[in-house]
Amino acid sequence: MNDVAKRINPDWQAAQQRLDSFLREKRNAGKEGRSLTEGLEPRARELVSGVLRHRTRLESFWQDHVKKPPKGRLRVFMLLALWDAVRGDRTQSMAQVVDHAVSQIALHCSPREKNFANAVLRKAAPQARAEWTLKKIPKGSDWPVYFSHPASLVQRWRKTFGTEATAKLLAWNNTPGQNFLRWRDPLSPPPETFVPTPWDGFYHLPDLPWPEIRVLLDSGKAYIQDPATRGVREFLDSFSGTRFLDACAAPGGKTLLVADTLDLHHRKDFQFVAMDKEGPRLMRLQENLQNAGLGQTIHLFSGNLGYPLVPQLHKAGLPPTFDAILLDVPCSNTGVFRRRPEARWHWSEKALASLAGQQLEFLQNAASAITPSGLLLYSTCSLEEEENQGVVDHFLNSPVGRGFMLEKSRLYLPWIDGHDGAGLFALRQLSK
Repeated sequence: MNDVAKRINPDWQAAQQRLDSFLREKRNAGKEGRSLTEGLEPRARELVSGVLRHRTRLESFWQDHVKKPPKGRLRVFMLLALWDAVRGDRTQSMAQVVDHAVSQIALHCSPREKNFANAVLRKAAPQARAEWTLKKIPKGSDWPVYFSHPASLVQRWRKTFGTEATAKLLAWNNTPGQNFLRWRDPLSPPPETFVPTPWDGFYHLPDLPWPEIRVLLDSGKAYIQDPATRGVREFLDSFSGTRFLDACAAPGGKTLLVADTLDLHHRKDFQFVAMDKEGPRLMRLQENLQNAGLGQTIHLFSGNLGYPLVPQLHKAGLPPTFDAILLDVPCSNTGVFRRRPEARWHWSEKALASLAGQQLEFLQNAASAITPSGLLLYSTCSLEEEENQGVVDHFLNSPVGRGFMLEKSRLYLPWIDGHDGAGLFALRQLSK
C-alpha cells in the first residue's frame, strides 16, 4: 500500500463518492427502492445522511467567507468537513477537525482548492459548531435553509398542517431515524434483546452486531419494516377471498406482511401473486421471498401497471381477476424523509403532478382486475393530499372508479404516530 492510500480515510472516501455522484447528477437514488446509504459502513452512512439532512444549513456557514461557492468534489468534502465539525468527535479540537479535512481534500483536489478550503474552513467550522449547539430555530422564512428542505415544500406544509406541526415535521425529518424490525416466526418468540414497540409484532432494531441481525433476516424469522405498514394488516382483518395480487410488490415488505396476515403457509387453496417491473426490483423481491421461505408459495409476475393489467395476466396464464389487490404506488416519499433524506432533494411541484397522474393510471388499471365485491388497497408513503385522497377522489369520479366505494382510509403523520408517514385507502368493488 502506498503512502497516499494509507492516508485516505475510507469512510470519507466512500461518503464523498456517494454524495458527489448524487449532487452532480441529481440521480434517482431511492426511487427504485434502495436508499443512497445502502451498503455503506456505519460511519460513512452517518456522514452521507448528515450531509443530506442538513445540506443547505451547512452551506450557509461558508457564504460569508467566499465570493464563489465551491463546486463538485471540493463542495462535497467541505460539506463533510462542516458536518464533522458539528457532529463528529467532540474530543478533537477544531484545529484537528479542519486539519483532517484539509488532508483529505489534498489527496483528491488541486493545491489551489486545498488552500481555498483551508482558509474557509478555519473560519466556517468554528462558527458552525458554535451556532449548532444553540439550537435556536429562526423565523419561518428561514426554515428552508435551517431545516434543509425545498422552500416550496416547507410553504406547502405550513399551509396544510400549520406552522407548529410543520416545525415538528421538519425537526422529525432531520433526526436520525429509528429502525424497526417485524418478527415473523410464529413458533418461537423473538430474542430477549428485542425492545417491543406499541405496535404488535414490531420491535426496535436491537443493538446487535450486524452479522447476527443478518442471520435472522436471512433465515426469514425477521424483516426490517416500519410500523406504518401495519395498516395493511388491519385493513385485511375481514378478508376471506382466495386470490390476492400485490401489484407493486418490490422489495417485498408488504408482500410478506400480507402473507403472514393471511397465514399463507397453511392455505393450500390460496393463490398469491406478487408483481413488479422486470429488472433489479423483481430480482430483489425474489431474493427476499426466498429468504422468507415463500419462494415456492408466492408466484412472481413481471408486469407493468402503465398498461392494461388483465391482458398481461392472461398472457402469463394467471387469473384475470383477484379478490384483493394491494397497490403500493411509487410516490414522492414525503412520509419517509427521515429514513431516506435524499428523497427531499427530488421534490418539486412538477414531479408531484406527474406522480399523481401515474398513480391514478395505476389505480385504474389495477381496478380492472378486481372481482365483484373485491377489495382494492391503495397505499402511499406520501403526506401529500394530491397523492392520497386526491388520487382516490379522481378515481372514484372516473368511469372505472364509479363501480367502487371508499370503505375506510388512514393517514399516518410522523410527528403524531411516531413512525413513517403513509396513506392507505380501502376501495370496495360494488357487486355487479
